[in-house]
Amino acid sequence: RGTMREGKKRKLFEAVIEPCYENVYRFILSQTKDQELTQDLTQNTFEKAWLKLEQLRDTEAALSWLLSIANSEKNLYFRAQNRDKRSLFKETPYDGTELELIDLECNVLDEILLNESKMEAIKALYQVEEKYREVVWLRIIEEMEYDEIAETLDMKEGTVRTRYRRGLICLREEYAEVIGGENRE
Repeated sequence: RGTMREGKKRKLFEAVIEPCYENVYRFILSQTKDQELTQDLTQNTFEKAWLKLEQLRDTEAALSWLLSIANSEKNLYFRAQNRDKRSLFKETPYDGTELELIDLECNVLDEILLNESKMEAIKALYQVEEKYREVVWLRIIEEMEYDEIAETLDMKEGTVRTRYRRGLICLREEYAEVIGGENRE
């Protein structure tokens, strides 16, 4: 059966892949904070998606597949730039229960939503270290499940949960700083 016919490939790409453009763009922008770089990396992502389209087995998982490609493209770029990302925390799994994580998530989101300050929340999220920010973004903004995030970012689900928990804690701290800084002005 070999390769996909060009016409069928184009139709599949237009119907399934292209509608995900904004989500991929927003995901990359949340990581790079640079519109020009985001445009380049998004373009690279879609070029790779076109070249690897035959590898997409489940069209329902197209966004997850694209975000995985986007994450790889972003990582390749930063590795090429030889950026040194230092960790705030050691990578150790969190042994707590799911209820603690749900409670933390609710507390952080309630704090932000009660103040109805979405711009401040976005500012605060951009202050969170990248490895935590990307997990928080995918979980809250893209509404992905832990296993989908793990697959997208090519890491263990436990690592995703740990980073999400730490990301929420950092988000709460950054948000309080953003709100506090604006109240002082």
